[in-house]
Amino acid sequence: TSTQATALRALVERRATHYPLQYLLGEMEFAGARLHVTPDALIPRPETEDLVAQARAVVANRSTALWCADLGTGGGCISIALALQLPQSRWWACDISDAALQLAARNAADNGCADRITFCRGDFFDAFAPGLRFDLVTANPPYVAEDTRLAPELAHEPQVALFAGNDGLAAYRRIFMNLSQRLAPGGVFVGEMALEQGPALRDVAAQNGLPEPEIRPDMTGRPRFVVVRRKQARAG
Repeated sequence: TSTQATALRALVERRATHYPLQYLLGEMEFAGARLHVTPDALIPRPETEDLVAQARAVVANRSTALWCADLGTGGGCISIALALQLPQSRWWACDISDAALQLAARNAADNGCADRITFCRGDFFDAFAPGLRFDLVTANPPYVAEDTRLAPELAHEPQVALFAGNDGLAAYRRIFMNLSQRLAPGGVFVGEMALEQGPALRDVAAQNGLPEPEIRPDMTGRPRFVVVRRKQARAG
């Protein structure tokens, strides 16, 4: 119809300015969840779906209840997808943006898992009660160096969720500083990183007394994920 044609023309014109297609559509599929997407949070990407798969794999043998945290949750894509895939999991998810948390809460409600995710405002672990420790911690934190040139579409996404200081490691330094106190015995951290950051993240881990991280590839075979495991407590 003419009304539809006018609406489509407006969408095409906006897309021609590099405005992201996902924001124009307003929703998308992600790892089995249906999510609303708005400029209040980063657009979930295939690499982050792979992070969900990596996180699920590291706790695949756990049949008991899992206490889990998602750091910098944005629109809630990681915590929601894993809450759906791990029915024994209970989640705490944080962000510094009230607007992102409102979007995440809406997504959790629409996917039927709001009763198992507590959304908290704050900067990474500072958002949670001091004594809370987790079996699984996930994060897709800012990891882009400030002088990096990005695709023009990314100019429309929250810049605070992309850039992390001169070397892109500022967010990881804050996370790793408190990780040993926040992982329960046998707990695992799984985070997304830039392709070249593996060696530097091993150094940051060592500086904070953490076990040497494992660097895992994404679906294309490129190094994309950092995994840190805390040892199990000794019996007796």
